[in-house]
Amino acid sequence: MKLAFSQTPPVGLVLSLDGQEYEMISSAPHQRKDGTPTTLLTWTTQCPDCGRRFQVTTGLVTKGLNRRCADHRQALKPVSGKRRLVKPKVIAS
Repeated sequence: MKLAFSQTPPVGLVLSLDGQEYEMISSAPHQRKDGTPTTLLTWTTQCPDCGRRFQVTTGLVTKGLNRRCADHRQALKPVSGKRRLVKPKVIAS
């Protein structure tokens, strides 16, 4: 799954990946090592193994989102089923 935003999405945007919801809670300007300006997005979600909430930081373009918290991270092991992205929605604050 690849996410590619052309501009900063609104805070409160919720993405659903196989039933696991990610809510964007903040964005911050960032400067890459080569000096190029970009934006970092911070998402919050719930670990499917333990239920604990954790945060994930990505750029505007990313190849994937962490599905599990740091205690339960398992490289290359799927959480469940096929990975599919459900159309994003914005939750009003």
